[in-house]
Amino acid sequence: MQRRVLVVDDNEDSNRMLSALLQELGHEVRTAGEGLHALEIAHEFKPHVVFLDLGLPGISGYEAARRLRQTPTCATIPIYAISGYARDKDRLEAMSAGFTGHFAKPIDLEEFEHLVERS
Repeated sequence: MQRRVLVVDDNEDSNRMLSALLQELGHEVRTAGEGLHALEIAHEFKPHVVFLDLGLPGISGYEAARRLRQTPTCATIPIYAISGYARDKDRLEAMSAGFTGHFAKPIDLEEFEHLVERS
């Protein structure tokens, strides 16, 4: 089933790679390089699932997730952290910010595909 997927990472290569993979799998994808832009896109795009880096310019991924959870169209969708911030403290903070799950970079592409398909 086709999904609308928002990928948010300040690393353009990461955005391009994940976007290309998702499009190849038949999904509609939007990308953002920082948190405030991601919020704007989410408002218009109404994604089914969001992949969000934690260390972003402007507002952090933690804050972006908190704000997404306050938006009716994103209140219950899966929001996954994909980040180099992978200590236990980072995982706990991600979960308390409203993330569905947390994955360390680089994410296993097979696992990434399964996350989208289950959403």
